[in-house]
Amino acid sequence: MPFALSFMVMRKDIEMRCNAQSPWRLSIFAPLLCAAILSACHGGDDTSGNAATPSRPSTSSTPSTPSTAANTVTFNVAEGSDLLAYVGQTRTVTLSFKTSDGAAATKLNLSLPAAPGWQSQTGALSCATVVREGSCVFRLSYAPTQAAAAATLRLPYGYVDSAGVSQSGSITLNYRALAANAAVVTATPNPVPGIASQQSTVTIDFTTNDGTIASELSASYALPGAWSSDVANFTCASFGSGAPCRLTLRYAPIQPTPQSSFKIGYSYIDSAARAQSDAILISYAAVAPNTARVSIDSANQPSPALIAVDPGDSQDVSFTFTSSDGNALSNLRLAQDFRLPKGWASDAPLSSFSCASVTQDGKCRLVLHFKPPADQILPRQIFFLRYTYQDDAGRSLDSVASFHYTSTIYRLYAGNTDFGPSFKQCWLKMASGSGKYDLDACENLSLEFPIQSMLISSSTAYLLDNAASVIQICGVGADGALLDCVGQIKTPANAQSIALLGNAIFLRNGSDINANLYACPLSGGGGCSTIKVVSKDVAVGSVAGVTSYGNALYLLDNSQPQGRVFKCTPDLATSDITCESLQTNAQEPIQAMAAGQIGDSIYLFLGKNSATGPEFSKCSVNNGACSQFQPAAVFPVGRNHLPLTLAGMKFANNSASDTALYLLMADAPDNTRGVVRCALATAKTATSDMGDILSCAAYTPFTFTTDTQPTVIEVR
Repeated sequence: MPFALSFMVMRKDIEMRCNAQSPWRLSIFAPLLCAAILSACHGGDDTSGNAATPSRPSTSSTPSTPSTAANTVTFNVAEGSDLLAYVGQTRTVTLSFKTSDGAAATKLNLSLPAAPGWQSQTGALSCATVVREGSCVFRLSYAPTQAAAAATLRLPYGYVDSAGVSQSGSITLNYRALAANAAVVTATPNPVPGIASQQSTVTIDFTTNDGTIASELSASYALPGAWSSDVANFTCASFGSGAPCRLTLRYAPIQPTPQSSFKIGYSYIDSAARAQSDAILISYAAVAPNTARVSIDSANQPSPALIAVDPGDSQDVSFTFTSSDGNALSNLRLAQDFRLPKGWASDAPLSSFSCASVTQDGKCRLVLHFKPPADQILPRQIFFLRYTYQDDAGRSLDSVASFHYTSTIYRLYAGNTDFGPSFKQCWLKMASGSGKYDLDACENLSLEFPIQSMLISSSTAYLLDNAASVIQICGVGADGALLDCVGQIKTPANAQSIALLGNAIFLRNGSDINANLYACPLSGGGGCSTIKVVSKDVAVGSVAGVTSYGNALYLLDNSQPQGRVFKCTPDLATSDITCESLQTNAQEPIQAMAAGQIGDSIYLFLGKNSATGPEFSKCSVNNGACSQFQPAAVFPVGRNHLPLTLAGMKFANNSASDTALYLLMADAPDNTRGVVRCALATAKTATSDMGDILSCAAYTPFTFTTDTQPTVIEVR
């Protein structure tokens, strides 16, 4: 038989054996052998590998080796940039690789780190050859078994380019999981655009996030004037499967009414037989018929009522004009005497803006830019947009739209317990030069309870009040201001530091040499439960502190003369946590720790006190290695020229503070507290590694008296 024909027959036989469901095919070594032989036979085209979907995946490629090859490998996440999953649900993420120039790259291998809920659908995470789109595809699954806060999954990959040079990169997926069987409540429309002397109908639909049944729904409300309902008490035996439970309200104002709101409170029993409660806010206003409405929108702003932008940053704000009743308005212009306040700009002269016709199509739109000065803080103030137009009867009308704006954004918070309740919310300097990004000024808030520990997540603040054995749940405004506290989570007595991970707050209670770890559900139902700590190597003696980042919880243990730190992950089967120690190299107790991400790497920063001042260490969470403790190259001293004592530490990476550690320091001899900011390296250079402390700003005391001594800080 000719050699070519013999080779083709042998190849065909191999393909049949590799594809057949035979014992030979099911051998654990057969897939590797098949891949190797077929790769030799026809280039090893590989379209295996299956994917999952992320909750907010934003993706980025960060090659760690400078590219000197003829081509590079690029990737695509088919499902988009956001991955949101519910407990009990499986989402898919499809990762597709191709080369930049169509020439083949080889030996692509993707690493999937251990992360709760994540796995490869087929186990295939390598491709012999990468060429065109679809030549190398992997599919991952994300199936959370418990709710989880926003987290990041980094997927490193390596390959050999067309020049034979090894290259590497990574994919970053951002994801989160919501608790199973939570009520989803939607009001339509909301806000309610009322028209004087006309009736508007509002429907409020109750369903569940995963389509499973919840029960015993009850809604309570006290309706303001001009509002009505057919039922005084709304109830629904079950909801979540099929048609939603619907509450219908009517709004019939008799005259124009300014913007206002009210709450519809509701309670229900979830699928785990736990009582839950929440509320939905209904906003409304009423205008006269055939008048202009203005909707105000700004990207990344939680509420159009307040536009908050850091000094030096910029934000577009759009104004969309529509007719209140659908009948066209005409000749809409800005008032002749209208002027933009400081920090605001327009792309064109204000006099050039006009709309010949204003209907409900949203085409009449004005865009302005808010860029507050980089060297000045703008206090909160009101923007008045004055404009004129003609109604359908040809009458000329004047009107105004208003909202608040500011560049005073609170980024740092401090609380104490030493001399009664006290709380400070502070903003940071943005001017260049000496003291850049330092603490600028603080405002005192009057609280009725002392704060032992605190954390802020998005628009919610959790304040530990151990005197009352509760965690106070408070709102956070668009400008970072602390708002009303509207809920509580009961805690064990003598609770200390707290950390947020998934759908629970973890806390420690007891002394440093005899402390327990607890988990408290954010829902508040069921109370806090003791967590069993399972150690992979060195046993955790006693929990002296907790912090978290991503999917991991970090525990500080000072029960031994040498401080130890552990990285812990939840055990999904038992709800306990499994911990492994990091090699801290500490010879004394560790005072503070903070975790954060720089680039693709997650670091745990540690601080301890010495006779000459604080010393610091940096641990790479990726490999568990920690640097030796050493003082910062330049570190400030206190007002009395004595070494400062470290009392707390927070990591921050936002537009106001860049990447830095904020240190709560005690100043001898009066023990006054203040803040030191230490900038961190964000790239490797000839003189520093990523995450190294570059410089520390001057010590900024909160006060020169001992009337208020902050015992805890938080950075947003």
